[in-house]
Amino acid sequence: MTITSLKENNISIFNELLHEGKFNNLNDYNRYLNWICGEFTLYQQYNNIDELIIYFPNGWFSINKIESNANDIKFRIEVKSKSSKKGVKILNKINSILTHVKRFDVCQ
Repeated sequence: MTITSLKENNISIFNELLHEGKFNNLNDYNRYLNWICGEFTLYQQYNNIDELIIYFPNGWFSINKIESNANDIKFRIEVKSKSSKKGVKILNKINSILTHVKRFDVCQ
């Protein structure tokens, strides 16, 4: 999906990539966010309780908690980038970390 925004007579085109997922508990979700923060430590980050935003050259991505209860933490990953190639590369890296966190329980 392509999103176009108008800003001071300049048109900026952002490519938007979305992914949704869930964790079975809050500890795994927090471990995932911590790993993401560490992997992108050189980029500017904004982190609050329900949202993590990381800015990279020509774009940004966010991980938002959209629903949580005792058994499930549902979240959305949104990547916006001026370069579709860079956006896909970032999303692949984020999903790779997600796969590792879900596959390996490193805290046990």
